[in-house]
Amino acid sequence: MNEAVGWGQASSGGYRPVETRNENIMNIAHGASNYCALNKSGQVFAWGNQTSGGPIPAEISELTDITRLCSSSEGFLALRANGQIVGWGREYYSFPIPEQILALTDVIDFYRGSNCFAVLRKTHQIAAWGNLFFGGSVPEAISSMTNIKEIETGVGFTALTSEGSVVAWGDSGTSDLSPEIAELTDITRVRNLGHSAIAFRANGHIVAWGHPQYGAVLPEDIATRNDIIDVQLAGNTVIGLLTNGKIVAWGDKGSLAYQVPENLNNVVSIRASTDSVVVLKADGTVITWGNSQYGGDSSLIKDKLVNVRAIYANAGGFCALKNDNTVVTWGHIIPNTAGETLVPATIQGTLSYEATDN
Repeated sequence: MNEAVGWGQASSGGYRPVETRNENIMNIAHGASNYCALNKSGQVFAWGNQTSGGPIPAEISELTDITRLCSSSEGFLALRANGQIVGWGREYYSFPIPEQILALTDVIDFYRGSNCFAVLRKTHQIAAWGNLFFGGSVPEAISSMTNIKEIETGVGFTALTSEGSVVAWGDSGTSDLSPEIAELTDITRVRNLGHSAIAFRANGHIVAWGHPQYGAVLPEDIATRNDIIDVQLAGNTVIGLLTNGKIVAWGDKGSLAYQVPENLNNVVSIRASTDSVVVLKADGTVITWGNSQYGGDSSLIKDKLVNVRAIYANAGGFCALKNDNTVVTWGHIIPNTAGETLVPATIQGTLSYEATDN
């Protein structure tokens, strides 16, 4: 049936919405304290705090051709099958949508920034609106480009072109590309970490830029490596996953996240919270370290973190999905407790895997 179910604080959407449209759910987007879901029929519905973005306008609620959802902390965007976007939310958070954006009929993707949004068109051009400081206005040199392949979001925006180069705008740190990086044409992937960004090159090396305190300065032993395949930001520390299943770290040496456990190997996935890290090993076990308040200490539930197939993170903690479709959660508010007890027993065993590259 694929219905939407929440748990936690009811005023923020922590319940199962009683809604006739709550079946065959294809996509869910979340705000600061509310949710919006899209079903297979192309219809949307929302639940949670209705003052956080407001209720769905009637003209949007009546649509049956919505294909995807995107959210900010106080509003939502919906992409229609005809290439148009619609949305609703609080004025400070990029709403109402400018008329020139609503007039577009060739939008193929959209991206959430910090109180701003960007869209990618079929022409491989970019348009944006919202908070100007964080990327709500695209510089003319970038908006005129017709070779944008994909966009990564953080505090500002970073875009990868079809020729393997990168451009950036918005945040003063991540938009300030060095001439050496701006001239590269072998970039295959970009990871925007908020106030810094990492680009993966075809030769296996990485380059970085942005604010130095967020891992943008690569130590020589990191800059010369050609085997880093993923990165996550834990506070002021960058955690890197190597092709051999080991972990490296750089950034704030005084942070708890920087203290990678010795002899850690066979890692297949990494996620980070506030100064804390969780990794999934090939045998389905989980290792954590860092700030205990945000999930860095899972010792009291270690016996439950087995047969895990996916790990997820937010700013305050972690969630592990197990092979039996149950989940275990731990971190902020519930430090060192059996977090799975907070998940309603009626949905344990029915939860499904969600693929993500973040």
